Amino acid sequence: MGFCASDTTIRMTRGDTAKFNVTIRNKNTGEPYEPVEGEIVRFSLKKYLTDPAPMLVKDIPIDTMILKIKPEDTKSFPFGVYHYDMELIHRNGDTDTFIEDSIFELTREVG
Repeated sequence: MGFCASDTTIRMTRGDTAKFNVTIRNKNTGEPYEPVEGEIVRFSLKKYLTDPAPMLVKDIPIDTMILKIKPEDTKSFPFGVYHYDMELIHRNGDTDTFIEDSIFELTREVG
C-alpha cells in the first residue's frame, strides 16, 4: 500500500497556534484513506535531514485528523526553514510515509 499528499509546504509564525487538516490518499487509487483504531499518524520535524532525531514529533488523533501545533512547540526554535514528513504506522508495524521530506518554515511576527 502506498500513500501520498499534495501541497505539503507549511508556513507559520513561530510561537503561534496552528491547526492543519491531514488527508491521506491511497497512492494507487487516489481514494481517501481513514486510519483505523490502533494505527498511528505521526508528524516529525527536523532542522536538517541529517539530524539524528526530530526536534518535534506529534501524533495526530485519528478521530479528527488535525495536526495541532501549540505555541510552546515552536517558541524556542530559530526562524527559518525546516524539514518534516508524515507517516502512517499500521497496527502490524508497517510504515507508509505519505508526506515525504517537505518544507516547514517558521517566520517572525511583526508585533
